[in-house]
Amino acid sequence: SFFDEPKLIHSCGRVAHLEDAELGPAGAGAAELIEAGAELAAGRGCYKIIAACAPGDEPVYARLGFENKGVQMRYRPHTPAARVPLSAFAPQRAGVA
Repeated sequence: SFFDEPKLIHSCGRVAHLEDAELGPAGAGAAELIEAGAELAAGRGCYKIIAACAPGDEPVYARLGFENKGVQMRYRPHTPAARVPLSAFAPQRAGVA
């Protein structure tokens, strides 16, 4: 999937996100997919692209100029392993407990 969002930094510039991309064996089709995302990002005025990828796909992104900039963490409150109840994520309304 691809989406972009405004940020408060970089003069409220836009950042593109590329995630859940199925690259295939040895990165088959990766260049075309990522280049299409880069063109979309450029057309929307994004100053960077953040790609969320599987650890095995890192070399494919690196060959295309991406740099490893850290770890992405995910939390799914609806799973049995979750330690924070789903109700903690519900919107709170004034006067409602």
